[in-house]
Amino acid sequence: MTSRNFDLISAEPTQTFEEVLPELVRRFFAAYGPATLADAAWFLGFWKSEASILRKQPLDDLVCIEHNGSRYYSVTEPQIEEIPELTLLSGFDPYIVSYADRGAVVPPEHKSKLILKSGICNPSVAVNGRVAGIWNITKNEPVVEFFEKQPKQIATEALARVDAIRVRTT
Repeated sequence: MTSRNFDLISAEPTQTFEEVLPELVRRFFAAYGPATLADAAWFLGFWKSEASILRKQPLDDLVCIEHNGSRYYSVTEPQIEEIPELTLLSGFDPYIVSYADRGAVVPPEHKSKLILKSGICNPSVAVNGRVAGIWNITKNEPVVEFFEKQPKQIATEALARVDAIRVRTT
């Protein structure tokens, strides 16, 4: 067997962080907006002391909405749509992990059941846009655990959807 020598090629950046940041911020709001500057800072991995740099970014081309005392930015005017009654979310779903304040979608008293101390984010069940439980496939069986009692129709449908995932993956 012969050994090969590979020369390591180092690419020098063609733009500075300051030059790239406005486009990165715009792409965040295009993908996850409406969202706050705190959400963008969280998603981009800024420390709290670094987050103020986002307030200095050009945001004039973004749509800004105020809600409950917070400013939300988006690339386009947000569309009001019907929230599905039942939604299965994957582990680490952007609906949950992309925002600094998850209180709008995750009841604070149940956050520790959804996001474990290890950082693992369990697959979840949303009822009317709020996380109401977690789901999994354990020993090839669908499992749904709601945080609080749900109507039988919701519980049955959630279990059926998890079972359909189980069937497709086996």
